[in-house]
Amino acid sequence: MSTQNNRLISFFILLLSSLTCNITWACYFYPGSSDVEISFFSPTAFSDKEFKYSNFQNFNFYDAQAFSDNILMWSTYCKHKVDYASIREVLESDEVISFKTTTKNAFIKYLHKVGDAAALSYLQFAKEVELCSPGFEDVWENNPEVTIYNRQRLLKLAQNRVTTTNNVTLKKRYYFQIFRLLQYLGENEKIISLYDEVYSKTYKTGDLLSNWIFYYRLSVEPDQIKQNFLVSRLFGLPTDNRFQFLNFFQKDIAMEKILRLAKTPQERANVIALYTSINQEFNLDSIKQIYRICPSSLSLEFLLIREINKLEDWILVPTYTLFMPTSRDDYWENSTNSRILDRVKVDCKRAKELLNFVCAVDLNKVNNPSLWQLTKAYLEFLTKENHKSLETLKKIPLSKVNGDFKSLHLKIYTLATVANLKGKKIELPSDIQQIIMDYETDKNFLFAIAKEIEFLGDNVTAALILSNITSSEFGGVFWKSISGKRTLADDYYSSWYEYVDAELSAEECGAIAKELFTPKKTKFQKWMFKEVKNQKNRVFDLLGIKFMRIDDIANAQKAFQNVDNEHYTNGPMFNKHPFLDGYLGKIRENANQITSYNKSKALKELLRLKKSVAETKNPNRAKEYFLIANFYFNTSYYGNSWMFNRIYRSANSDENYLDENNYYGCERAIFYFEKALQHARNKNFAALCELRIATCKLNKATYLFNKQQSQRFGPYYSDTPEVNSAVFFDRLKKRYPSQYFELTSSCEIAARYFKAG
Repeated sequence: MSTQNNRLISFFILLLSSLTCNITWACYFYPGSSDVEISFFSPTAFSDKEFKYSNFQNFNFYDAQAFSDNILMWSTYCKHKVDYASIREVLESDEVISFKTTTKNAFIKYLHKVGDAAALSYLQFAKEVELCSPGFEDVWENNPEVTIYNRQRLLKLAQNRVTTTNNVTLKKRYYFQIFRLLQYLGENEKIISLYDEVYSKTYKTGDLLSNWIFYYRLSVEPDQIKQNFLVSRLFGLPTDNRFQFLNFFQKDIAMEKILRLAKTPQERANVIALYTSINQEFNLDSIKQIYRICPSSLSLEFLLIREINKLEDWILVPTYTLFMPTSRDDYWENSTNSRILDRVKVDCKRAKELLNFVCAVDLNKVNNPSLWQLTKAYLEFLTKENHKSLETLKKIPLSKVNGDFKSLHLKIYTLATVANLKGKKIELPSDIQQIIMDYETDKNFLFAIAKEIEFLGDNVTAALILSNITSSEFGGVFWKSISGKRTLADDYYSSWYEYVDAELSAEECGAIAKELFTPKKTKFQKWMFKEVKNQKNRVFDLLGIKFMRIDDIANAQKAFQNVDNEHYTNGPMFNKHPFLDGYLGKIRENANQITSYNKSKALKELLRLKKSVAETKNPNRAKEYFLIANFYFNTSYYGNSWMFNRIYRSANSDENYLDENNYYGCERAIFYFEKALQHARNKNFAALCELRIATCKLNKATYLFNKQQSQRFGPYYSDTPEVNSAVFFDRLKKRYPSQYFELTSSCEIAARYFKAG
């Protein structure tokens, strides 16, 4: 290989390393299942209990309430005259609680006020038992004899009090402590006999205390088949500890063996529900089976809600975000947009099957008719029967439902109404506007509304709603482009600004910018622009960038006029000259030739130059064509003023914009450098033009090669580029050998050659 070729290759090593658009990730954030989860159909709308089936492979589908059933039971005991926080302080605080009349705690004060010494005595006793639990053992002293003695002492005290107290609630609570202490002492047989022969004949399961006592009984059952049956009994009850019992469920035991122990329709329904709950797939057959056996079963409602939650995950998550459903394994080969949306079609058919069943249910037989009616409306929305959904919602009585039910009703109504609108530029009804504002803190609800509006074709309104979703760096919402575009950072969006940058046209972005100067007449208009109005610089900067991408310099210059000079992509970024500085050295005719530019001023100069080169008698056309070309080079990916065309610069290649062939392929720069070459008056200037043309063509070839590789192997391949850089400089080398040697030996020679033009 020749010395000159070696010099050329060495000269462009750094250039090539920066031109390659491939990237290898070591460690970076990418949205996981919890980041894209979307669910509106909360169980709290239908009862006081909340479960959340977010992990379909385990039983991790329970979210603890803000206030547990134990706190609620004590609140009822106090006739709801004590705040929850005061009760929680006594029950859950690690601090020493004063039980004296001088205490500041409202719960203890109330018990003193009503003279309930028995309750005060119980609470003190319960606190003492806590200190004997396994978690409070002193590992340093390691004195098990003392611990056993204290547990036995407290057990005798509880056994005495359970026989002497007449208060039924306190009697149950002392029984709870007895079973608890027996477990600590390892007295399994005593637990079985006490429960089977005494407690179960006196009290029935159903409330929290009885169910927790049953927990101790179940935990020591030696027969695994019977233990599974006992788990199913508790699983059918809506208490806040129902999922604790699943630790004892042996899923490998055949369901038929457990069903033999069931004597009533409700018991059979509970067994089927228990086994169905571990199935991640569609479970309509089991739901139908339970409905035939026991239509009023609470287990049936549990499975129905759970099935809706799965369908939300299978339909809404991929439809709105284009991510895989959170409950399915993310196989790389199945994660293409087309395959994801094809699977949505299958799941919509499943939703239709469930809808057909719900429509056939006799509401007089089920436990909660309102649940089934709202389920019907929601399934109609999920299957795109929006008009029917709205009709169903009108028929649901709201007089005897809780606040969460009403909220869910309003959200389904809003989603179905928006999805049912027609036309590209939509006008939201006034009641829908108010609902959106009322639930502005529900990011998933706002996101769903924005996506439904986007599906209608109104990207401007969608963007404005997205701007009102608050998101932290790794929080908020994450979604992929329905048009298959990529952001500069990755293949998903996380902010309204990225969305506007990639998805909206210059005309659509201009509509947002224009509204910043228009007084807002309605409350909803003010809400829509609440965030955007404070970001005028970003909006007009982006508008100018969009005009730059389509080479509409005049409108770009007008947009940039509205951007403050202090804005981070404007004046402060121009530490290099967009016309005179180049990647391969500076072309200033003298060291003092420095002009302060912001974007608007730079484009004024560009417009002047373009007008000047149109004059055929202009003696400086060669130089001015060169300056125009150099500006286009510097505003490309490889130049010092890339911020004219992008909101930020990334090593990753985007696939969003109309100007990719210019931004990465330098086509405009090549066009004007060739114009400069046509008007060159000497060899030195012609050689400089040839060098610039060769550099730009190398950039273009490298970009096209990387794009081809990306299409074949994916966007994150890390192969070494195979573009032969030397071939692009052959013409320069052959035509201008002496100039070629100088240009590839020194970056400073460019200014002298430019001056010669």
